Amino acid sequence: MYLKIIENSINNNNNNQTCHLPINQFEPFDSTIIKYLEWRPKQIHCEQDKIFQPLTYIKNGWLKQNNSKYNCEYQFISKHPNNDLIAIYSNKKMLDIQMGLKLSTMNENYILVECCCYPNGNYYENLHFWYNPQIKNDNNDVIDDDDDDNIINENNFNEKSSTMTEQNISVLILVIESLSRLNYLRYLNQTKNILENNYGNIYYLNGLNKIADNSFPNMVPLLTGKRVYYGELKNENYGPYDDWPFIWKQFQQKGYRTALVEDYPKFTLFNYGSKGFINNPPTDFYPRPFWLRLFEEFDGIQQKMEPFDLNPCYKYRTPKLDIFLDQTKHFIERCTEKSIPYFGFFFYIELTHNDFNSAQTIDSHLAKFFQQSQHLLNNTIIMFMGDHGNRFGSVLQTQIGRIEERMPLFSIRLPEQLSRKYPNLSKFLDMNQSRLATWLDVNQMLNDILNANYTSIHNNDNNGQQINSIRRHYSPWREIIPITRNCTTALIPDLYCACDSRIKLDLNSSLVIDASNALVDHINHILNEYRSVCRLLVLNQIHLAEQILPSSATVHYRNFRQQIELTIMVEPSKGLFRSRLYRTANDPNHWIVESGQITRINKYGQQSSCITQRDLKPFCYCYYFI
Repeated sequence: MYLKIIENSINNNNNNQTCHLPINQFEPFDSTIIKYLEWRPKQIHCEQDKIFQPLTYIKNGWLKQNNSKYNCEYQFISKHPNNDLIAIYSNKKMLDIQMGLKLSTMNENYILVECCCYPNGNYYENLHFWYNPQIKNDNNDVIDDDDDDNIINENNFNEKSSTMTEQNISVLILVIESLSRLNYLRYLNQTKNILENNYGNIYYLNGLNKIADNSFPNMVPLLTGKRVYYGELKNENYGPYDDWPFIWKQFQQKGYRTALVEDYPKFTLFNYGSKGFINNPPTDFYPRPFWLRLFEEFDGIQQKMEPFDLNPCYKYRTPKLDIFLDQTKHFIERCTEKSIPYFGFFFYIELTHNDFNSAQTIDSHLAKFFQQSQHLLNNTIIMFMGDHGNRFGSVLQTQIGRIEERMPLFSIRLPEQLSRKYPNLSKFLDMNQSRLATWLDVNQMLNDILNANYTSIHNNDNNGQQINSIRRHYSPWREIIPITRNCTTALIPDLYCACDSRIKLDLNSSLVIDASNALVDHINHILNEYRSVCRLLVLNQIHLAEQILPSSATVHYRNFRQQIELTIMVEPSKGLFRSRLYRTANDPNHWIVESGQITRINKYGQQSSCITQRDLKPFCYCYYFI
């Protein structure tokens, strides 16, 4: 029966295209998702944002205070030399009331200021940041260059920017946690309008498919060209990651200034359950110490129990998102005013990590950032994107929810000069708009920028026919991604593949029950090493079971194996898990779960606080947890 279903599926599909992406299958406000859409504020409102008057500020590289009635002390905050999880503080010094503190020749970037005393007896606290691109002269001295002539504005920028060439085009990557393409269309209308109408030359890879479950294994291939959990990198689970081949290192070698900026220090890419970077800061601008201090104001228990329900404002006066975007703009300004190219990777986490509806709250803030920064970004390649789609909630049990989870937003803006000189870039981006793409392809584009490779890649034979060579990555703006590409050849695990067709199965059938029990057994097996701290899981309920109907190429590759996708709930954790399992004709009684083919689709909070291995935390239910 199963082979008959496969045969009919193959005959009804276009065999020339092995990946049928559901790009046009759903609209952002499809009827099946309406009940999951909830109202959120259209911007972040802070209780004291209208009444707060800062005592200290930075202008032209000087830290100043604007009221001489108060005594203010400052401390520099720096990365700990051997520990990325804590910051170190310099000794307190009194801020000169008249002169202030000159920062423009210092390497210190992050400053804590405390002043005493406010009229109500409370002390004043504020955090400041200043990035010095460290322009050096022939004597290796830092040039003092902090006068007003170096302040970028819309009137004097064009003259400075004309020195940029295709060999040193800047790169801005702005990532919004869990932002799918459909959620971008649904909630980020202001941002979308500014990018498309004010900037122009915006292109989308609508067929971009994530290649792993969460942020870490998706962004690492983008930044290194390597996959985690496949033996391609060392120290994958815990770090440290100092020796990894991040592409920003290669940009540094070419004279670029680099930035890695993330807002929520507990959940950053390389620090969640890991050691991060032990030695020097990984990039020139690395404000992690700043954010560690900022989040100290939030109660430790609250961060553990409700980490994504914190007040979105710093000291009830400034949206943390605005601070993040101010740091982004500041880095761009400081590099631009010195005519230095930059590579910046900026990852926003907090509001959208657990709640896809919160994208509507950040829209106006993002739109304002892009609007105010436009004059700075004329010669910058902008990649505005998600890392994956929404990964939590009951919406994932719908078909549109499953598609959104797998298909993040990816947009790229080309500078006008580059687009005019190399029209092939826009041509191929248009042609590949609906082709299957991955983060490994985007990494190839970053390598193209690094090496100033913008000409077409000719992959035709002598007769002009396209050569469909199977490669792990393509350059979507220099060549055609083969229409025959599928998830297997693109290195996308079956569980995250958006190309497949499927039919529902009877939840009470012996096939589904046997497979569900096999899945629970597999989860318990991978936790055997932690059996003393993780409880045994048992099947509670089967929520969904679907038969995967493969394409002709997949059938050939898999040799007619039967594959199903399950969504089940287990006890005692109430964990909801989705997984792909398969069995073969040679062993029809044995269901197999491939490595990396299980994902948890509801929150697990502190359930797994008793273990540190990041890839097992979604599965463990501790005997005792905080």
